Amino acid sequence: MTSPYTDVVIMRNTGLGQGYSVSASLDIPRVAGFAGMIAYSKSWGEEVTGKSGSDPFSAWQYRVIKTWLNSEDMGLTFNNTPDRFIANLNYSIEYAKFLKSSLSVFYNGYQGTHSLISIREMQTLTEQAIMN
Repeated sequence: MTSPYTDVVIMRNTGLGQGYSVSASLDIPRVAGFAGMIAYSKSWGEEVTGKSGSDPFSAWQYRVIKTWLNSEDMGLTFNNTPDRFIANLNYSIEYAKFLKSSLSVFYNGYQGTHSLISIREMQTLTEQAIMN
């Protein structure tokens, strides 16, 4: 006897998940045509599954597994950027009473996070890519 249902997943909401973010910025006032800003942000986030949308099977399939298959283990959020530094330097010069030219340089640097993927997950992803 075969069941008409395959790949059935029963999910429920959880209160797990946490994160924080702290930022500081310094605006440099305009002096002799120069102005700018620097900022630093520190953040961290953990969640049970980073997969959003209406497909519960993929949310369950691509979650973090640390202890056993049906556990609610937390992992880093997909867009976790723990350390981020932003800087801007601007130079402006006015001429002919109503014209102004500006030159700006922006920097956005951050450290991302790394995640581990198992050999079994690689095999599954490879098989799915071949079938599609």
